[in-house]
Amino acid sequence: MAIKNKRLGKNIFSLSIIQFSNYLIPLIIFPYIIRVIGPEKYGLIAFAQAFIGYFSLIIDFGFNLSATKAIALNKDNKNELDKIFSNVIITKGLLFLLSFILFSIITICFDKFRKDWLIYYLVFTGLLGQLLSPTWFFQGIEKMKYITALDLISKSFFIFSIFIFVNKSSDYLIVPLLNSVSYIIAGIISITIILKIHKIKITIPSLKEILSQLKYGFHFFLSRLSVSAYTNSNLFILGLTNNNTIVGYYSIAEKIYMALKNLYTPINDSLYPYMSKEKDITLFRRLFLLCTITNILMMLILFIFSDSIIYLITGLVIKESIIALKIFLFACMITIPSVLIGYPFLASFGFPNYANNSVIISSGFHILMLIIFAFTGLLNIYSVVLLILITEILVFLLRIYYIYRLKLLPFKSSC
Repeated sequence: MAIKNKRLGKNIFSLSIIQFSNYLIPLIIFPYIIRVIGPEKYGLIAFAQAFIGYFSLIIDFGFNLSATKAIALNKDNKNELDKIFSNVIITKGLLFLLSFILFSIITICFDKFRKDWLIYYLVFTGLLGQLLSPTWFFQGIEKMKYITALDLISKSFFIFSIFIFVNKSSDYLIVPLLNSVSYIIAGIISITIILKIHKIKITIPSLKEILSQLKYGFHFFLSRLSVSAYTNSNLFILGLTNNNTIVGYYSIAEKIYMALKNLYTPINDSLYPYMSKEKDITLFRRLFLLCTITNILMMLILFIFSDSIIYLITGLVIKESIIALKIFLFACMITIPSVLIGYPFLASFGFPNYANNSVIISSGFHILMLIIFAFTGLLNIYSVVLLILITEILVFLLRIYYIYRLKLLPFKSSC
């Protein structure tokens, strides 16, 4: 058990470095980009990323969860690893082609996208990096050191390139270009490591195997699509009904919120394959309580200094961003424990449907309210952020209810 816990600790550490870089880079680059290209152009880039986010979901198709678990359960079986990797990577390739066709049709047919077509294609190109970067494989075999190194290299490339090439407002197109290039470079190196070091052999799966892979990952995909309904869709729908400057103001606060959420991703991503095999409820309970208490204290401190945080990042006193950030901080207090009891807890104990259903039900409510807001003229930064808070509370309460009904109760000392 000590060896297994040590392995878990190493994976958490590796993922922590990745998330720390994800957190540190926005603090370095984000203020610079905002000040150079301005909130309007930044809002356009953010809207394009939200739009492309839907195609990212299609390509991923829940494989970051379904494939991770399959790899974790078969990591000592070389033949199965070859088969799983081949099935997933080929299936994702086909989904990429399908997404590109659909994306091109939408971009050409609608003026909202056609007038800025170049920025959308530059952002979409980054999905090649997502296709090639098999984080799910390294998570499954519990060896995250490669991804950690590649992540740091690609992000360092992005940082230095931004400071060198982005110097004025008209350079805004270079931002998504450099972002996409950094992802693609990391993806190519990742595939090389898997083929050369781990000796994985790629075979062409049959149509039956591809369909089986899609069927296995569908519920995970549905869950991720539902999450997007109250994350990605907020910025996207806000961008459809408001100008780029408003989108920029919202995105500034949301970027901070997402960075805070991602601080706990290493623990969650490392625990999922570990808990799937070990079912160590005692360890989970300790980590859950530690993360929850630490998170609440951190959010309260950031709430006090939220005005200064926005000014530090943008050099401006943006009332809309400040208020949005304060509401986001309350949402973050709920999100962290909610994520932990979904994946890895409910899913690793054989109840992924309950974790997914909580998101599906809540996202249905969220989308309905977004539509009502849009048609009644109530859709603005404040209504969207408040709706996110309410939806996160609903997800959390549903998962607590499922845990109580299933009599899992990981918080009791008797467990």
